[in-house]
Amino acid sequence: MDTTMQIASQWAEDLWKQAADNWRFRKQDINYRTYVARPGFEEAFKGFWPVKNGIFIDFGCGDGKETQFIQALLENFGSRGILYGFDFQKNMIRMAETLKQKDQSRVFLKFDFGNAEDLFGKYNLYGKVDRIFSMFLLQDLPDIYGHLETCNSCLKKEGGGIFLLLHPEFGKAMLKKGVIKRNLGLRSNSWRWAGKYPIVEEEGKTFYVPYFHRSVEDYLALMRRYFNVRYLEFVPYERIVREAPVRKISPFYNHPGNVYYPEIIYVPSSLFLIFNK
Repeated sequence: MDTTMQIASQWAEDLWKQAADNWRFRKQDINYRTYVARPGFEEAFKGFWPVKNGIFIDFGCGDGKETQFIQALLENFGSRGILYGFDFQKNMIRMAETLKQKDQSRVFLKFDFGNAEDLFGKYNLYGKVDRIFSMFLLQDLPDIYGHLETCNSCLKKEGGGIFLLLHPEFGKAMLKKGVIKRNLGLRSNSWRWAGKYPIVEEEGKTFYVPYFHRSVEDYLALMRRYFNVRYLEFVPYERIVREAPVRKISPFYNHPGNVYYPEIIYVPSSLFLIFNK
C-alpha cells in the first residue's frame, strides 16, 4: 500500500473511531435503512437462487443488526449455512456478538474483526464463499481495488452478491449543498474527492463518517474487472414521503438541521451493485 493510501486509510479509521459511540445510538440512519436500504436490498436479492449449506459474508457488518436482516433474507429465500459478519473495528464486533442467535436458525451467524486477508485465512474461505454482501462500505474505502480483488478471490466460480453504497449522485448533491467537509489533502486516482459525510440526527447532533467519491461509471468499471454487474437505484416510496411529516419519520421531512431534505426524497440515495462471477 502506497503512502497516500496509508494516510487515507488511517484518516478513515480515525474518523470511524470518533463516530463509534454516536453510531451505536443513532436513530435517523436506522429509519433510512428501514424505509429505503432494506426494501431496496430485498428487491436486489430477488435475482439469487437458494444455496444449501452455503457460506456467506457480510463485510463491514458494524453492530450486526443488518447482518441479522441479511440472515433473515437468506432463510426466507430457502438458503442454509453460515453467515460471517466481518468488520475492521473490534468495538463494533463486540456489539454484534451481544445479539442473540435465533433458535434453530438455518443460517448461523459468526462475527469477527480484522482485515479481509487475515480473516479469509483464519476461516479458510478462499474460493469457498457463495454470496458476499456489504451495506454502505464501498464509499468508506480508499483501497477499493484491493477490496474487490479480495472479494473475487473468496468467491466460488458461480458466486455473487450485493454491494449497497451511498449513491454518488446524492454524494454530489450534498457536496454542492456544502454539508460534506471536503478533505483537500487527500488526493488519488483511486477516488475523485474525499470528505467527511454528515450523519444527522433529528435532535441536531451531527457526526461524520469517511466518504470517498466515485461516479456510478467508476464503480461499474471497477466491478467489471472481476464480475458481471447490474445496478439498482433507490429513493423512498411515495407513501413514506407522504406519511413522514405526520409520523415524524426523519430524514424524509423538513425538520431543523435536516441537511438531506429535500434531496433525500427525489435524488437516488442508495445504489445497489448486484453481481456474479
